[in-house]
Amino acid sequence: MTATDLTLHSADGVTLQATQYDAQTPIKGALVIGSALGVPRKIYRVFSEFLCQQGYSVLTFDYRSSGPNGSDKQLSLSQWGSQDLNAAFKHMLTVAGDKPIFHLGHSIGGQVAGLADNLPEIKGMIFVASSFPYWKRWPMPQRITMAIMFKVLVPIIAKFTREFPSKAIGLSADNLPSALVAEWSRWMGKDNYLLDPAFGLDNQGYQDRQGPVLAFSFDDDHLVPEASFDKLLSAYPNTQIQRRWVATKATGPIGHMGFFKDKHRESLWRECLDWLEQRL
Repeated sequence: MTATDLTLHSADGVTLQATQYDAQTPIKGALVIGSALGVPRKIYRVFSEFLCQQGYSVLTFDYRSSGPNGSDKQLSLSQWGSQDLNAAFKHMLTVAGDKPIFHLGHSIGGQVAGLADNLPEIKGMIFVASSFPYWKRWPMPQRITMAIMFKVLVPIIAKFTREFPSKAIGLSADNLPSALVAEWSRWMGKDNYLLDPAFGLDNQGYQDRQGPVLAFSFDDDHLVPEASFDKLLSAYPNTQIQRRWVATKATGPIGHMGFFKDKHRESLWRECLDWLEQRL
């Protein structure tokens, strides 16, 4: 197994930093990991190495909000799917040759997958802690907290800052450009999230998507209430979904990020691996 840092080039000319984990040839297949909001690609290293040891080449990458791209005033969350994820798929389609390619979308990585033009070339998808978050889908009293956060505080803070303190308030692992957090809050104000007609995004990729999906979410993940998890799944109506709402009383705490901890190697990770193997 080897890990190589490289640069991807999106169709609109943006460079993205990535790491490719190469399994020994011949490989069984390939996997692209779409990160969660404000989560650097290094978080997925151990999980990527696990799959690599099982014969899968894996690509992790950072969205265009990272590094020098973060100052671009034209940044939009939708570009993470339509441009960045598209570029990652394009690269791994070349690497994999005639082997199947899969996508693992963590949080927003699953939300924006339907915006990628080359998603039809992907064999199957795994969602981890992914949802269509709308503030009214949280149960009370957390719903009030979410309303205050995303309808009041986020728009005000974003208006007067260039970099949003999202790490300090627990929204992400790294701070994000304020413009993106403000856009996220607008998405969260609509029942259909990013697919609301107000945002002008094409939902055809979601409607047309077919093939298998393995979807994990966790009852102790306070960022993903069950209703929001199910709303995401309904956005991909023609897929064959294996739904896994995990009761963490048996597994121990998982939350929004815990799936990728090594302690789940022989449970949740093995379940992912078995699912992949069955679809080769």
